[in-house]
Amino acid sequence: MKKIKLGKSKNIKTLSKRDFELYSQKSPFLIDSIFKEVYRDLKKGFFNREVFRRYLGNFYLAGDFLSSIILARRIATELFESLSEEDLSIVYSALALLFSFSGDTEISMRYISLISDLKKTDKDIAYRWFSIASMLNDYDNGNYLSSYLNGKRIITAISGLDSSHGVFTFQPKFHLLGILTRVTNRSAQKLAQNEKVGSEKRKRYFDTMLEILKEIKKMDSKPFDFFYYCELANLHSSMHSFPKAEKALNSAFDLIKASKKAFNKYSYIYYLTKANYFTQKGDFSEAYKQIKLAYRASFNVSDVYDELDVINIFLETARQFSISDPSLRQQTSEFYMQGNSLLKQFVNFLEEKDWYTGKNHSAKVAGLSHLIAKKLVTVFPYMKNFIDIQSVYLAGYVHDIGKVKIPWLLINKITKLEEFEVDYLMKHVVFGRDILEDLNFYSIARIIYQHHESPDGAGYPEGIKNVSVEANIISLADSFEAMTTSNRKYKKPKSLETAKEEIISLAGSKYYPEIIESFKMISSEELKTFLSRLK
Repeated sequence: MKKIKLGKSKNIKTLSKRDFELYSQKSPFLIDSIFKEVYRDLKKGFFNREVFRRYLGNFYLAGDFLSSIILARRIATELFESLSEEDLSIVYSALALLFSFSGDTEISMRYISLISDLKKTDKDIAYRWFSIASMLNDYDNGNYLSSYLNGKRIITAISGLDSSHGVFTFQPKFHLLGILTRVTNRSAQKLAQNEKVGSEKRKRYFDTMLEILKEIKKMDSKPFDFFYYCELANLHSSMHSFPKAEKALNSAFDLIKASKKAFNKYSYIYYLTKANYFTQKGDFSEAYKQIKLAYRASFNVSDVYDELDVINIFLETARQFSISDPSLRQQTSEFYMQGNSLLKQFVNFLEEKDWYTGKNHSAKVAGLSHLIAKKLVTVFPYMKNFIDIQSVYLAGYVHDIGKVKIPWLLINKITKLEEFEVDYLMKHVVFGRDILEDLNFYSIARIIYQHHESPDGAGYPEGIKNVSVEANIISLADSFEAMTTSNRKYKKPKSLETAKEEIISLAGSKYYPEIIESFKMISSEELKTFLSRLK
């Protein structure tokens, strides 16, 4: 079988930008070659499941989950008629799990539905992948009881399997069990929060998780021990048993210290565990410091599920902070001091993640939006009834905040996007709205949710025509900055004059005429001066 050189030894996230681009250009040809091999085998009447899994696993373990998905989707659609229902169940379950790992629960559930419609399915690998995907989707959708019950069952079922079993195609055994235990543990904690403190039912959730963790510990290897101590610390932190949590954290740290090479790429889990510990204690300053360490450490992580998990923990910490005692929030300078706000941290994370949009894209869009808004209320005074200039600036700054929940690989993809990739990228406006609503920025959330809509109804996510004026201002500023930046993927920047003319030509369709009139009043020299300050 063909060897993917990046396979198990390399992680594309650690490549230089040039090498990443070279790999990206070659991967479609590699996918095509593999597909042809599978097709030839099928013409002989044989679908080699082991080879299929190995190819998907090699891509995934190299950090290229997108190639795993593209290959599996192509096999599922183009070779549909040649595959048996059992073979289809394996392909569909792989896709359900891959989409679940990459955060696209909606598509994952579609494949789960397709599996349910099959009359004959594989009872081994397909069944287990199906179960894991369903359990992870339940958690993401807030179905914590189902996630908790299924998590317990799955952990028990796969703990006794050999590490070479096909269920461990995408992660080593200790890693997959670590993910499943983590999610089951969180589900138990969510359920326990709804029970009365000191109640028998609340205690039972914690006791059950302790028993599961003890079974993990019995596997008697350093990787399992590491995941055991981290989850034990999480469990004790949620119970506010802080001395016990500290003891477990110290044990996890001792393992990292003793074997840095083995545990370096999993250090982000330790930092996330510490972040949870400090969040439960109400020390959000320290929690945030640990999340920053986890985020930086996650750059070494090839697994897309773990990459997104770091962001989800940050979001949960931010949410806990936003509903905490006001006096406590005032003490937390890392979040809300002038020039270093919580929202700025999200933008910083995004700019570190995105190689191509440009470091100051958010600041440029915010500043240009603010400039247009001020011109607008000057030329058309009645517009003061429709916009708040400060909200326009803040919404411009965080307009892409939802992209923190988009995988690194997709944000930085330079080759032609598949339809599902375009759809997923478009979800950043939904993710952004949800993030801001969770943090109680409701008016800003409404604006950024609409910043890709247009008055002619050709925008997204809803295709509405009555777009808010504030959102339309940000849409213009975002487009103009994108046209003139030198950072975009294989697109030459347009001159300020050319970009301005192109924007003006869209008056009445993509942009409100009043906004275009205000934009026209900003001279090219004024634009040049403004943009040069933010280079």
